[in-house]
Amino acid sequence: MPQLLVHLLEFPRAAAEARLGTPAGALSAGQRHRLDLARPLVRPVDLLLLDEPANHLSPLLVEEMERALADYPGTLVVVSHDRRLRSSCRGSRLELHRGRTRTPLAA
Repeated sequence: MPQLLVHLLEFPRAAAEARLGTPAGALSAGQRHRLDLARPLVRPVDLLLLDEPANHLSPLLVEEMERALADYPGTLVVVSHDRRLRSSCRGSRLELHRGRTRTPLAA
């Protein structure tokens, strides 16, 4: 998983390794956002809640995240307007629309 962390932080490998001891507060807001995404992928938790995880990520980084989430061992709850991201998630789906829930047709 360290390779995934390097991709999520979008640093060249040498720069990423040089920053491994850097306090999170010294990183840019974008780097902290990517670090927040990387943490549960490196150390999985039983339930991972993601609210618009693809926002402000490059298309390449979104693809990397989709691949990582496809193998995620815990339960995922993903809230996203990104149709491609939603379609890449396996399992049950629940759609919220105008305050009502429904199970969407097969994706």
